[in-house]
Amino acid sequence: MFLSQAQEKYSKFIKRHFILRNHTLPLLEKIGVVFLIIITIGLPINKLPFYILFIFALIIITQNKPKSSTKNWLIAIALVLLINIASNFILPTLKIEEGFNYFVYNKRGEVLEKNLPPPIFHFMKKALRDEYPKQGPCKDKDYCWGDAIKYKGPKEVFAFSGDAIWQKPKYSRIVDNISFNNQRELRIDVFNSEEVNWLDLKPKRSMIPRTQIPYFVMYEFPTEAIGGILCWKGDLFWEMEKDVFKYFGHPNPNFTQCTKLPPEAIGKRVFGISISSQKRLSMQFAPNKNIKKYLLIKKIVKFIGVFLILLLLINIPFKRINLLAPTIFLIIGVLITSYFIMSSGYHYLVDFLEYPTGSDALIYNSYAREIVKNLLKGDIVEALRGNEAVFYFMPGMRYFIAIEKIFFGDTNYGLLLMLFSFIVILWKFIRYYLALPISILIFTVFFCINKTIDSWLSFNFYFIYIALGGFPGIVSYAFLMAGLFAIMTKFDRLKSFPWYGFWGALSLALAIFLRPNLAFMILVFLSLLAIHLIKNRRYLDLIYICIGFSFVILIPYHNWYFGKKFVPLTSAAFIKANYIVPISTYVKAFKELLSFNTSNPAIVTILNYSSTWIRNELHFIIFMFFILGILFKKILKNLPLIRFLAIGLLIQHITLNIWQNDPRYSNIVWLLTFIVTLIMFYEFINYGNAKKN
Repeated sequence: MFLSQAQEKYSKFIKRHFILRNHTLPLLEKIGVVFLIIITIGLPINKLPFYILFIFALIIITQNKPKSSTKNWLIAIALVLLINIASNFILPTLKIEEGFNYFVYNKRGEVLEKNLPPPIFHFMKKALRDEYPKQGPCKDKDYCWGDAIKYKGPKEVFAFSGDAIWQKPKYSRIVDNISFNNQRELRIDVFNSEEVNWLDLKPKRSMIPRTQIPYFVMYEFPTEAIGGILCWKGDLFWEMEKDVFKYFGHPNPNFTQCTKLPPEAIGKRVFGISISSQKRLSMQFAPNKNIKKYLLIKKIVKFIGVFLILLLLINIPFKRINLLAPTIFLIIGVLITSYFIMSSGYHYLVDFLEYPTGSDALIYNSYAREIVKNLLKGDIVEALRGNEAVFYFMPGMRYFIAIEKIFFGDTNYGLLLMLFSFIVILWKFIRYYLALPISILIFTVFFCINKTIDSWLSFNFYFIYIALGGFPGIVSYAFLMAGLFAIMTKFDRLKSFPWYGFWGALSLALAIFLRPNLAFMILVFLSLLAIHLIKNRRYLDLIYICIGFSFVILIPYHNWYFGKKFVPLTSAAFIKANYIVPISTYVKAFKELLSFNTSNPAIVTILNYSSTWIRNELHFIIFMFFILGILFKKILKNLPLIRFLAIGLLIQHITLNIWQNDPRYSNIVWLLTFIVTLIMFYEFINYGNAKKN
């Protein structure tokens, strides 16, 4: 009797709090559907049509309920297996071996000289010296190729590519098409690494623009490529027999040459060279009709497979437009966002981003490349180390980019996905607290206002400056909004929200992991929430939140384990470039104020830096209303979590007068301040109306 009662209680506990929880099982089912979609498309998802298909599938999955049908799941799994067998083993495919790298030559015996065919190496060496004489003037430029000697040139003859993580390439990666007109379209990821971070501290050498980095690309065609047409502009070498190459260049850099691939070309190497700024390389390959047909069939099969999986496993309410509306709205929203992206002049969807020399983004990408390489070698410990024994740069971004490479190869699609997520969650957060017309008005301002008017209200700013700059901000902001949304919206609706609390707190911990300067706001918010939960005896919710947020402990643990130092977040927190106005300056200013000495340098320093925090009258007005809203407790009596967030934001504003308050650090703080102030004003109106009635 006792045992049966204990088992019944245990079963109820499991159903309530773990796998069989109403909201947990559907979540796991949705994750399973995403997993099947990814297997169907194949990794990495680095082609635009398949990426669009993936985004479409994600919208359908997240906005609708899954079907809990064992039969449908078995059919879907069988379908995925059939598609993969057909794509990889039955239908003919085109596997072209591709190798590439940048070309810099500083001294004899380097890796390129040792491993490249002598005719190719000597041609590139001469072209490089002719185009960029090493002793030429550098004028006032800081970034010069001559200083690349301190980086010792390429480390390997063919550069590593994230596209090849799921392949076994002979060189850099395996491709099924060739089509590029410039180095961005070729997507050579090593260009975004420390190897090509040519910061010349002694500028008296000639400069190579990052948009014209000297490079070479090599192809080796399989039997299936026979009969295809290869076209090119620029310098091209074709192997006739082992290490004997024929030059196929042309004096006119805009002249296009084409040739039909003969049987004897199979297994031979073709080198395309891009050294001269006046003779940039361009190559296209059109497969024969038979292969082209099979490649198209493979694409169609994958598209049909994805749609069938969605129909089998997701309840799509075709007949109820009110239920289908969120899905349609999100698809339209993504299309609008994509339009803004494309019209900004940065073709983010189709181009490879080249980060400027000296950018932190180069560091993050370099570290991510090493993390992936270590994972492929099986060195998990070194991969977790992340190239730093003690974090100096933002901790999480290197790991995010490494994950991005695993799923999306050498594209920016992971970053773009986080941008979409940020926009969607921000909309849901605003819509939860404010009426639809006000929410639409805010988003209209957010999308349409120019960044020159106010950067923190400008989508253009978020996209161009943060996302395109390769900064961790947009990823951190997506996790921040996800965490706030999960906790704040479910707190009001549910008497107990343990799993939402867990995932929300975990998201907030990830936001700190990516952007540690958000720690003040998040810690204050969670501390006030914890006190509130204790007062209301919601201990289970508190435990789950603590477990989720405990992920943040991994940051100091990493620093202690690898660097044998206790550093809570990053060692860069107190360097002069970040710690602008030390707390000691405020102490001095306070002492001088007590002496009525307002002309003290400490006071002047504080006032000058504060002027960079509040940049215009709009900021000042919003901040004053924001403070009044915090002081007037009755306004937010029914929204305690908004008040907790407001107090957290206030503390974050204080830190912006001590640490770096550049827009990429402060824009999310001001944006949330603006939104919270609107919520306060909205509640004030409701409070006034309620009092009248």
